[in-house]
Amino acid sequence: MLTELKRCNSIGNVDGILFLVSIMAGKERISRDEIRNRCALENNITVNCPGAVAFFEYLRLVDTTSDTVMPLPELNTLAAKSNGEIIEQLAAMSINRLVEEGIFDKDATGFDAEKGHITIKRSAFPLAYAAVRNFLTMAGALDKEENGEICVAGNYESDLLGNSQPNITRAMNSLEQQMNCILFIRNNRGVQLTPEGERLYTHVSVAMSQIFAAEEELTDTTGLSHGSISIGASETALNIYFLDKLKAFHMKYPGIRLKLYNHSTPQAINAVKSGIIDFAVVSTPAEVEPPLKIVKLETFQEILIGGMTFRALGSQILSVKELKDYPLIGLGRETMTFRFFNKWFMSHGSEFSPDTETATTDQILPLVKCELGLAFVPEPMAHEAVKNKEVVKIRLTEDIPKRNICLVFDSRHPINAAAREFKNIILMDA
Repeated sequence: MLTELKRCNSIGNVDGILFLVSIMAGKERISRDEIRNRCALENNITVNCPGAVAFFEYLRLVDTTSDTVMPLPELNTLAAKSNGEIIEQLAAMSINRLVEEGIFDKDATGFDAEKGHITIKRSAFPLAYAAVRNFLTMAGALDKEENGEICVAGNYESDLLGNSQPNITRAMNSLEQQMNCILFIRNNRGVQLTPEGERLYTHVSVAMSQIFAAEEELTDTTGLSHGSISIGASETALNIYFLDKLKAFHMKYPGIRLKLYNHSTPQAINAVKSGIIDFAVVSTPAEVEPPLKIVKLETFQEILIGGMTFRALGSQILSVKELKDYPLIGLGRETMTFRFFNKWFMSHGSEFSPDTETATTDQILPLVKCELGLAFVPEPMAHEAVKNKEVVKIRLTEDIPKRNICLVFDSRHPINAAAREFKNIILMDA
């Protein structure tokens, strides 16, 4: 379900979603092929059928198999409403599901005192929920802000807060009675603070920040029991450094959900910059600009290895220029690792031109064992294979420059208590 949603940014337009509701309502089951065919024949609608079906399943309106969709009674109830009510209901259900899954914590949400509405950081939405976010925007429940935050329409704020609108209204009225003044101006965008409300908010926000700080401090001392962390990791960093850190953290905090993204170094840095992930662990070379920061965690050495058909080379010392006479295996030209080795080769009057290119570092060793050529591999990843005589280590005249595993994070981007704890543990070990 979420896998399918992750594959698409959009599930369709409003007319497409309404049409999908209409053709599924009242049926015990409907094939995915029929859904696709009927949507294809309908004018003026846009529907990403697999993503839309996954969206309805996410909202618990349908059950699915690989080729069949089975509408639930909740969908039939929804279909009986007007078009506007259907979209409003779908938006409210979407927000409730996101809240239920813990997507929005206090670090993800805030309140814009000037505009009088709740805001959500764009980074609060993991990639898997981009389609849901875009639907909420299309439905008018969310609105993009210039500062990278998203505001929540007033009639949906109660869903986000996990409270009912009447209860919120009563609480607002009660507060105004206690203060003996008007604090809120109600309008179709939600609420806006009066000058008196802004003065109260100034004092209350300071107090709340202190409460949150105390809460987090207590959480740190008593142990974290929930939360989620989104981390980007390059293949090299994951294999030779980060796996042990993940294991240790998970054993200490088993209730924390870990969302790990397999990124190249440039992809990981961009994901940190965009706020998609909390931080990244990558291998150098890595280039960052403020407010991003990079901290060296560990140094590693790469070695040149070959399959056992090249065992004779184990007793020789080759130069970089001589490697042009042998088949080479390496990462693709778009990677920082390729740039690293190409720069090093060029400094010695040669060019790094692999005969076989791979997508990830962990694909290289099996190809070397299959005798496809020589390759540069981080020594920790090749250690066992060299020890077991599955591959041979080849010495070079020139020294291979050492590389680093680094932590990359945004110094201005707030992260939740779980991510902060993990980051601090990593930095303490650096």
